Amino acid sequence: MSRRYDLPRETGPGVELDVGWMEGGEMPTKRHIPEQVINELRGAEVAMAQRSTVVETGRQIWVTQQTFYRWRDEYGGLRIDQVKKAEAAGIGEHSS
Repeated sequence: MSRRYDLPRETGPGVELDVGWMEGGEMPTKRHIPEQVINELRGAEVAMAQRSTVVETGRQIWVTQQTFYRWRDEYGGLRIDQVKKAEAAGIGEHSS
């Protein structure tokens, strides 16, 4: 019997997929790199300026409303170069 797994729409470099749920674990999670988050937030700001709701905007970028607000709190107003400098200095949640 072959199994068919539905993978997230966005896969590739920078997106980490947890497939533990396929073996009876939790649901899959995607890890976005900060540059991706900032770019998604920019697109969301444009959509919201055109009178789109947070729920509609979240659907467009494939995240929940909760994730959208968390990203906005963490990355809102930042530029990609600012995040890279913070990571290099070891500041922030996403530093290794």
